[in-house]
Amino acid sequence: MSSLLVVALVILLIATVASLAGGLAAMAIGGETDARHSEHMMFARVAWQGAALLLLVVWLYLHH
Repeated sequence: MSSLLVVALVILLIATVASLAGGLAAMAIGGETDARHSEHMMFARVAWQGAALLLLVVWLYLHH
């Protein structure tokens, strides 16, 4: 169970970084791409971060 939580946490952290990179890339391109994708990528990043934080709290709760 513990290793499964750690793997899920790593996957969520990778998703967070990927979403952040996508948002930064959309901002760097600018114009229509920025207007169309930046807000979506920001909300996705916040969702991934929230899920990772929740999973981290669950993992800490189960181990202490």
